[in-house]
Amino acid sequence: MERVFKEAIEIVKGYKLPFDAVDSKLIKIDQELLEESSFSNKQKIAYECQIFFFEKKKQILFYQKITEKSSGFFIQYSKNTCDFSHGMNCQR
Repeated sequence: MERVFKEAIEIVKGYKLPFDAVDSKLIKIDQELLEESSFSNKQKIAYECQIFFFEKKKQILFYQKITEKSSGFFIQYSKNTCDFSHGMNCQR
């Protein structure tokens, strides 16, 4: 299992994300991938990954989660004018 753990570390290094390796039993990535802000909205995308190595059971458990958080508002402006006094007459 130690060999598999070391191979997994090399693969994770290729993603170029910060990670923690704990006692040949856990590889953990917890990284914010995107944070954008403008005057009207805010968006964040976070990535979380945990790889557990169980020596006695000879098992590997892989868990990952991607979270997107958005807040704000959207305004759509249209330069259309309509005059309904003499029927329907709209100009764009």
